[in-house]
Amino acid sequence: MEIEAKLQAPNHLALHQLPAALDAEGLYITDPGLVYSTDHYLDTDDLHLRAIGWALRVRDLGTRKLVTLKALRPMQGGIAKREELEEPAPNDLGTDWVFPCGTLGGRLKELAGGYELRRLFVVEQTRNIYNAIGPNNFQIEVSSDAITWQGEGVEDKAFQVELELKLGNEEQLRGLYLRLQEALGWSGSPESKYERGLRVVGLLT
Repeated sequence: MEIEAKLQAPNHLALHQLPAALDAEGLYITDPGLVYSTDHYLDTDDLHLRAIGWALRVRDLGTRKLVTLKALRPMQGGIAKREELEEPAPNDLGTDWVFPCGTLGGRLKELAGGYELRRLFVVEQTRNIYNAIGPNNFQIEVSSDAITWQGEGVEDKAFQVELELKLGNEEQLRGLYLRLQEALGWSGSPESKYERGLRVVGLLT
């Protein structure tokens, strides 16, 4: 189960304000790691997976690929709580997006129902990832992201921060999320990268 909150930064430079804001909250911050990823979001022509409440992503990290199914659930009070299934993608996965029957324990075959998959859009990300550790058994993974959505002849950009709960409870995460909004003057990000991508390519209004 993935539990996270998301903040929208006004520009790339503003992302550098976040570590000091977390430090002011009494959180210890580990050294960041830089990650580049290309995410391919897939569905059928009639968006069958979306209709039954799932998003399908293949994440290319250069040296490895991951295939992920995420349940589509609305945010509540700024917190997204979603079932997530993930495993290494097949080594021979090509751009025809044909997966073995046993992918994700057979769940993908079950949900896709034999329909042919296609790529909807691509998300390019440059991420700084680190952990922030606080008192009362509270820990989050912080992803500070420069994001580009790409579709057929269209593109969009944004700068976001994801706060994913690793230890603790939702109320601790929600409290931190609200305090960071106030301290930084940033807004919450009410939609997922998947939803924004659908809007960019005209599949969601």
